[in-house]
Amino acid sequence: MGFGVQSFSFGQTRFLESKALALGKSQMSHFLRLTTLALIWRKLDQGWQFLREHRQRNKQYQQLAFHWPSRLEDFWLRLLPPRCYRHFIINMIVGLSVVLLIFIFQNKPFLAGIEDEGLDELMFLHQKRIPSLENKNIPPFVFLDIDDKTYETWGAPLFTPRNHLLNLMEIALQAEARLIIVDIDLSREMPMEGLEHSSPRHPYDQALYHYIENYAAACSCQKNISQKTCPPMILTRAISSEPIPMIRPSFLDKAVEHSTPYVQWASTAFHRNYYDRMVRHWWLWQSACTAQRQPTVIPSMQLLAATLIRNGISQQDNFEKTLQSFQPQNCEDTSTTKALPNQIQIGDFTNSTGFFGIKQRVMFSMPWITQEKPPKVELHDQAQQVAMRIVSAQHYDNPLFAQQLAGSIVVIGGSYQEGHDIHWTPLEEMPGTLIIINAIHTLLEYGELQPLPMAVKILTYLILVVLMSFILARFGYSRGTFILALFVIFILIPSSILLFRFGIWLDFMLPLAVVMHLLPL
Repeated sequence: MGFGVQSFSFGQTRFLESKALALGKSQMSHFLRLTTLALIWRKLDQGWQFLREHRQRNKQYQQLAFHWPSRLEDFWLRLLPPRCYRHFIINMIVGLSVVLLIFIFQNKPFLAGIEDEGLDELMFLHQKRIPSLENKNIPPFVFLDIDDKTYETWGAPLFTPRNHLLNLMEIALQAEARLIIVDIDLSREMPMEGLEHSSPRHPYDQALYHYIENYAAACSCQKNISQKTCPPMILTRAISSEPIPMIRPSFLDKAVEHSTPYVQWASTAFHRNYYDRMVRHWWLWQSACTAQRQPTVIPSMQLLAATLIRNGISQQDNFEKTLQSFQPQNCEDTSTTKALPNQIQIGDFTNSTGFFGIKQRVMFSMPWITQEKPPKVELHDQAQQVAMRIVSAQHYDNPLFAQQLAGSIVVIGGSYQEGHDIHWTPLEEMPGTLIIINAIHTLLEYGELQPLPMAVKILTYLILVVLMSFILARFGYSRGTFILALFVIFILIPSSILLFRFGIWLDFMLPLAVVMHLLPL
């Protein structure tokens, strides 16, 4: 097309030149117009050619770009062949359904049992790994153990001899312990059989009564002990297990009233699992009734101890007012409490008020080390400082005995077999006194065990489901299970242990155990 225009323009130009003189200037203007049109047409033709070439280059670019999806598709086909698609889709459907059911029925015994087993295993792996107590100003613990040898030395008595108990209290007081806890039932008096005494009470009980009654005054009058360093004392309050829990009266009730708040009652009750009889959860308080059928509430040993360590006796009035909302409405039926607040806050100490769940778990980290082979009596924290020491109570007359109690939380209890105070825990068997020590340490170090935030938990479950579905579909159940085992051992367990040191529970056992049992082969 462009070539024809050029020929016509050239012939017309020769004709105009032969008639130039006759036509004059008017013909010259006509020539210029034709030349201009020819030039414009040439430019249009060049633009068209440029557009065609540009369009061709775009097609080449598109062809080159199309190779990337093809390569990704080839990679995906190698990663997950078409024969595995069906298994992968089925696994995903089943896995996501399981995750949904987990969130709906997460508080049911079956799923709660799987979570408990996961936490038990993690605590067993994490035992003896105690964060530095100095970081949170936690005193070391001393367990004054009435063990089997001590029990035999004292003559295998039916009741813990009050004279020996009084000596242990005085030694802890003289050593300036930070807190004294007596994990011994003092609701019953010692029998008077075979004794000739004018008092209706056993002399040892009477001596203990006077000691408790005058504890605050006697403490402030000691030469080496000031009113500020006088350690508070917590005694065990026995509560009968009836449809409505009832407080067992003690011969020390009036004596404790005289020395309050330096001497107080607390409950040592813990929740024992119905199925495996294992102690995992605590009670932070006990709603009960007095012998006069009056509603009351008794704090747990660990709650009262942690509050006294964190806030001192100055917060005692606030502590009692806070607990009033947890007492029973009445003592005529099985009604227990009103609508409970979600948290309990006493001074600087805050904790949730739920009865069960992960937040009410005792983080066991201190095992019964005297039963190990070879037996040990000291347990150290990560700063290599003594975190817990077990001392046999039979050596309390040793001059070096008191030196081990200074500045410590001294807990007097018994591990002798006749006391029947040995319980099964995630760290195997241990006496009830050691359970109390672990519970107090949990509240002081962590406050409470924290689950992952819900958004992070859902994302973790989804990632695990996708990963398990892919591995089992791609490699089959046998090899896939082996690969998942390596993933758990080298990634999930170390991550869980790392978070567990900060009191955070990475719950991977629940989806892993359930999905592994339900995913198709």
